[in-house]
Amino acid sequence: MFFDRFKATARKNAEKEAALKATVSKTNTLDCHGRKSENALPSSVGHTSSSALDTTYPEHIAHDGSQNVTPCSYWNKQDHNQQYASSQQDPETMEGEIPFNLIRTPPHELECKIQNLESQIRVLQQEQKDMEDDHRGEKIRLQEKFSQLRLRHEEQKWQLTQRTDEVTRLTTEVSTLRNQHQSESIASEKTFKQELDMMARSHESMEESIRQDFELKREQFAHQAERDVTHLKAQHSKTLIALKKRHTEETAKLRKDVDAFSQALLQRDKFEAMSDKEMKARFSDLAQDVETLARGKWRPENSKWTPEVLQNLSTNQRVLGKHIIHDCIWMILNEHLFVSPFRILEAEGRVLEKQWLRDCGSSEGYCLPFFHLRHVDADTNRASSRDRWIYMATSRGCNRALEV
Repeated sequence: MFFDRFKATARKNAEKEAALKATVSKTNTLDCHGRKSENALPSSVGHTSSSALDTTYPEHIAHDGSQNVTPCSYWNKQDHNQQYASSQQDPETMEGEIPFNLIRTPPHELECKIQNLESQIRVLQQEQKDMEDDHRGEKIRLQEKFSQLRLRHEEQKWQLTQRTDEVTRLTTEVSTLRNQHQSESIASEKTFKQELDMMARSHESMEESIRQDFELKREQFAHQAERDVTHLKAQHSKTLIALKKRHTEETAKLRKDVDAFSQALLQRDKFEAMSDKEMKARFSDLAQDVETLARGKWRPENSKWTPEVLQNLSTNQRVLGKHIIHDCIWMILNEHLFVSPFRILEAEGRVLEKQWLRDCGSSEGYCLPFFHLRHVDADTNRASSRDRWIYMATSRGCNRALEV
């Protein structure tokens, strides 16, 4: 599109330049050889001389629309083309293809017009040159772009060829692999079926062999179990007979021991019981002895009961010391003598006491205050209510004994 437009513009400019040069050459020829008189012109064109000057050359018309005759006004290319066309289209106004009004134009106006035409020619030539330069630059740029596009096209074509070859190669390779895979699959399936058949036959033969071994071993185990049962029954019978015999012997021996113990029990020494008065007299003597010991001299240097502690507890230190000694003596007597019938036997007595309590139990009337207070509850670290009651009952009894 650009080249076509450029060629059409160049062709129009060349036509305009040729027309202007022809007009200038004809005008110069008239100046050199003289002008024709107005009488020599046909009468038919005389009435158009003044109007042709006004309408043929638009450079005599000002920009505001008023008609001003200016000898050296700027040439208008479009108006000149219209003038040239009108002169070509109206043969009655021309004589030898020269406008009639140019014959009557003064020389200085012709020179001015010639200068205008020459300047216009130079302008057109400069425009043509600029357009040619633009054309060359555009042509060079388009050639460079065309070269780049050609290189790019060649590169894309090469890449397309490479990709086509790669696709062809991959297609061939895929086809080869597919065929290879199919052949391998068929071979593998055939091999797998053969191996499966072999394994099935081997499994069947192995199962049959295992079944036979199992039946043989089951029969062996059944015979062995029968022999073991027979042996165990015989051994059990022997053991039962021996145990029955030993039981009979032990029973006879125990009966002899029972008879011996019964005879010994009947033949034991006579035991004379102590009367209540005698027991009371002995306990009164013991209470008097405790009272005598309690009246002894108090030595606080060998005890934790210092005078300061005694002073804080009571104002009468002598009575307080007596009560403390009383309490300590009776506690010792109760813990080691009166707390149970077996406590007097020391370690053996404690064992008999535990067995007696486990077999016969304890009652509320049986007082073991100090023994039970030593075995307090491990979880609460406190004595039970029964032990506290026993202790209080024993303490009250001791206090009454001290008051006697």
